[in-house]
Amino acid sequence: MDRVHRSVGAHIYAPLRMYFTCIGNAINADLLFKIGDFTKLIRVFIKALRLYDEMGLLKPIQVDQFISYRYYCASQLPRLNRILALKDLGFS
Repeated sequence: MDRVHRSVGAHIYAPLRMYFTCIGNAINADLLFKIGDFTKLIRVFIKALRLYDEMGLLKPIQVDQFISYRYYCASQLPRLNRILALKDLGFS
């Protein structure tokens, strides 16, 4: 019975994490994007963001400990744009 309540609770409270964003390394009230939503903003593949995470180029601001969702914030968009620009210039 406890397992059911914990898993239900995790799914109920997980969307609440979307109402936070980062400024620098601090998290403040605003908006976090799931990896899929973040990729739609910048038009990159989810696989690319996962690769940038593995390489240490662009780490998610938060990873949900229960469901392993990656969350990114709007302040990370300029860094991602720089990564993409350097990639277009031939850096790999």
